Amino acid sequence: MPQVRRLRVVIGVAPAQQVIGRIPSLLEFPHTANRSTCRRVQIPCVFYCGSTVTDQLGFLQRGVSSVSTMREDHRQSLEFQMNIEVTQEADTDDLATISQGLQSANAKHIGDVAYADELRFAVFARDTEGTVIGGIRAVASWNWLNIEVIWVREEARGTGIGRQLLNEAENFAVEHHFSWSCLETASFQAREFYEQQGYEVFGELDDFPKGHTMFYMKKAIGTGTKGVQVCE
Repeated sequence: MPQVRRLRVVIGVAPAQQVIGRIPSLLEFPHTANRSTCRRVQIPCVFYCGSTVTDQLGFLQRGVSSVSTMREDHRQSLEFQMNIEVTQEADTDDLATISQGLQSANAKHIGDVAYADELRFAVFARDTEGTVIGGIRAVASWNWLNIEVIWVREEARGTGIGRQLLNEAENFAVEHHFSWSCLETASFQAREFYEQQGYEVFGELDDFPKGHTMFYMKKAIGTGTKGVQVCE
């Protein structure tokens, strides 16, 4: 069953002509925000649409409890109830809603590329009987190939299969105008192998999994500039 939390939220609302594009959040002004107020309402989303940045910061410092002391033209407020739900069985329409919402926000910065489909594909190595002995699962978008999974059967390792699989995945991505490749590998996996294939570490995450380190690696693979291509 979904876990539901009921929250009461108070939002200060300025005159309509001042609202569009002028909504700061606590995340944008962490050095001035009243975090104790944020904790009392349990979410970091107390907004005030002031006419100037000074007005906006002042509201964040005073907190929700001071709505009644705002200037007369900013005292209109809206109170509403909402439910926060945690679920492992999300409705597909609900998932589509948040995906489309993010696409719309991204499109303001990167244009129509925000709506382009991801390019998902796989590469397989099979023995003479057709049994999979290695493979790659990958997705490409926004000019980057992401190697999600790469695996070679233990007895076939050291024969060059992994290198050939990786080359085929990169070549396929380049043919579809992608310029970069990235992947992740744990400290007990294959960092040295990927470095031999031209990848370099650009980030690390300690204790992931516990007691180990996850390395994030990248490689330039082409000169394409078209952010996303749809697989035909």
